[in-house]
Amino acid sequence: MTDMQEATLPWFTPETGQLAPAAATLLDFMRSRGAAPASVDGSASKGNLSGRSEPVDHVEDMQVDGAEAPIGARLYRPAGHQAGPLLLWFHGGGFVAGGLHSHDFPLRALANRASRAILAVDYRLAPAHPFPAAIRDAAGSIEWAFTHAASLGLDPGRIMVGGDSAGGNIATVGAMLARDQGAGSIALQILVYPDADARAGFNHPSWSEHDGLVLDRVGKDASLDQYLPAGIDRTQPHVSPALAPLQALHGLPAALIVTAEFDPQRDEAELYAARLRQAGVRVALTRYPGMIHGFFQMAGVLKEGRVLIDQMATAIGSIRR
Repeated sequence: MTDMQEATLPWFTPETGQLAPAAATLLDFMRSRGAAPASVDGSASKGNLSGRSEPVDHVEDMQVDGAEAPIGARLYRPAGHQAGPLLLWFHGGGFVAGGLHSHDFPLRALANRASRAILAVDYRLAPAHPFPAAIRDAAGSIEWAFTHAASLGLDPGRIMVGGDSAGGNIATVGAMLARDQGAGSIALQILVYPDADARAGFNHPSWSEHDGLVLDRVGKDASLDQYLPAGIDRTQPHVSPALAPLQALHGLPAALIVTAEFDPQRDEAELYAARLRQAGVRVALTRYPGMIHGFFQMAGVLKEGRVLIDQMATAIGSIRR
């Protein structure tokens, strides 16, 4: 059980109508350097925004089971952690970018704050490996975690999944597949501004209002076209979780969903939170006022990124038998 499963969970969606000053300054700086908006999402060169690389007691690159073959992973074990929960993390990057290096800094910080082990999963990317390769790798790595947690000195009864942006989509769809395949009972899902609606175009007000703030619609649709081959139904639950019928969402693990006020993906992520709640899933929703897409990876320059890491660490720490 978790505190999240038992408590009345917050639903926090403030509207300030104003970018946080630090976020506005960062965006101005990026524009002055000629950085394309979408280049921030999943970029392996984001270390200067993420802050310093924190030492973690033990970091091990390894392989876990993917769908067809072993895939890369990185296990973070902070000092003083005891046999306990394991969080599997699926990185963002629009299904076409990112990897173990792009999210190394924030995951080091998260492991230290939570005093819990984290396994970053290097799932296959489009266009070389289009849908459903990534979600099948997620399902394989989740099953691997349930099978191998005990041999790693971790608790197979306290496996969690999480991800940011495209990784949030992969994490929650991986949870669906784990549920359907009987791999095990996931204790918690942490979804940071997840991709939840893969239809092309402007289907939600936040896309019209904030197009070009870190993410732009043209770039987003181009990434989705690489991930989703022609003929794929983009409204199916394994592609667009926010459009799933309620019966497809029943039995999913409790969720912490995080959005940003000035993120084009805000509305689809919050729609998914509402749909999960309608399906009887316990959900905590936090919208960070004045924030932009990608702020999880910007803790070096945005204090809200550090607050988010602390919030995630608290949620991870709530997991208990």
